[in-house]
Amino acid sequence: MSIYNINSRSDEEEIIDFYNLYVESYQNLCIYKDKQIINLSEYIPFTTNIQKFIEDIHFITNALGFIIYYTHNDDVITCLACVTIENISNCYITINYLCGNIQTKGITTNGKSQGYNMLDFIFQTYNNYVILIEPANVELITYYTKYKLPCFPVDSKNLKETNNYLVYGNLTRLNENCFEKIFNSIKNIKKLEKDFGYASLDEVYLGTNDLASLKYKLREKLLSKFEEKKIDMSKLRQLNQVIVNLKYYDIDEIIITGSNSQRQQNQQRLTGGKRRKSWNRKSRNRKSRNRKSRNKKGKKG
Repeated sequence: MSIYNINSRSDEEEIIDFYNLYVESYQNLCIYKDKQIINLSEYIPFTTNIQKFIEDIHFITNALGFIIYYTHNDDVITCLACVTIENISNCYITINYLCGNIQTKGITTNGKSQGYNMLDFIFQTYNNYVILIEPANVELITYYTKYKLPCFPVDSKNLKETNNYLVYGNLTRLNENCFEKIFNSIKNIKKLEKDFGYASLDEVYLGTNDLASLKYKLREKLLSKFEEKKIDMSKLRQLNQVIVNLKYYDIDEIIITGSNSQRQQNQQRLTGGKRRKSWNRKSRNRKSRNRKSRNKKGKKG
């Protein structure tokens, strides 16, 4: 399976080839339950004016940094993905969308769907980056987690923590600015640092060693500001909600959470789920002991 791409260095002939495929495929891409779940024109403008299309492609690949990957079969696109690289420190990439063609849905290569083959290619190409994926809807979370489990635990709270992105890769590759962009807890701590007038993050953490003590300190500071009439009730409630929403103490705790999650995943793959069975045995033994204890008490009575 050949995977093509359109980027800032693509020439006019390459863009025209892509345009012809895109026009033929547009209505059948990103269809889920008979609806187009991604507005593709927000990423790749749809137009019948080929010159306008070339200009638009130059803009999104140069100014926005989009890289478009696609596969095709005869005269239609079978799979389409858009990737952007974080442009300051280049420590993570985002898969903005990944979608197939509803008309070629059954086509597989090496026993894998077109989408999974595209993900294989992207993960291999960007294996030195942290990779973010934003599922187009809740149902598609399962699609991606079946392909590969994220390095950061997946549940509704953690998806909120990561701005609805699934996060893959080694989190130690991220710098502080990247953590602030991806993880809401770090972004909110930076916000509180600014609103409370702290000189640095170190001052925020001074005298604390866990999330509970950090929240306590921040609430004390918040109430002090209110009592000194430096903020009104509306601002008090707003900042208190920011404090309530903090899920992680600092960057180190996020890295440890990711490492523990990956370690558990690796252990489950190696043991084939034996660890879970062992826990169930202990649970059954506890229940058995409880039953025996109750039976003894019954006999004494």
